Formats: sequence, C-alpha cells, structure tokens
Amino acid sequence: DALYPYLRIALFAFGIAIPIVVSQILRNVMLTPEKLANPTGILTSYSIIMSALCESTAIYGLVLFVLAGNIMDMYIFAAISLALFAVFFPRYSRWTELAGAQSGAPIFE
Repeated sequence: DALYPYLRIALFAFGIAIPIVVSQILRNVMLTPEKLANPTGILTSYSIIMSALCESTAIYGLVLFVLAGNIMDMYIFAAISLALFAVFFPRYSRWTELAGAQSGAPIFE
C-alpha cells in the first residue's frame, strides 16, 4: 500500500516515455537508407514493435487495477495507450514517403 503511489508514478512515466524514446531509437537504427532498400519488412517490424509498446501502457493500467482495485487507473492508462496509438499508428502516406524516397518508384500499389 505504501509503495502504490510510487509504482503508479513509475508506470505512468514508463508508459509514456518508453514508446517515445524507443521510437526515436528505432527510427535511427531501423529506418536508415541502407535498411530501407527492402522497406516492407523493416516498416512492418517497426509498426509491430511500436504497437506492442503502445499496448504495454494499457497493460500497466491493468496491473495497477489488479493490484489496488482502482478502476480509474485502468481507464487513464487505456486512454494514454489510445493516444500513443494515435501518434504511432502506421500511416500509408508515411510508408510510401519512406519507401519512395529510397527507390524512386512507388512500392505499395
């Protein structure tokens, strides 16, 4: 009980910070011109990783709900998760921009 507020703050910070930080790292590592020679596999992997990280925020809320029984924690973390999905959702225009910039031809038709 005494550690619950600290756990809540830590999971809140991790739930927001980790997807943002990992996104920047993955963009620098995975979305390089050399690796985008075959853009479909790289972009799919990037999207799956980012979706899992966004979903982990909702799971943190579920864990807090199970531990303390506060349903508002689950709702708040689910809302944050939805907001992260809205930011990191794979967009067709972004994929074609990345893929087309490397090959000069449309990849996804």
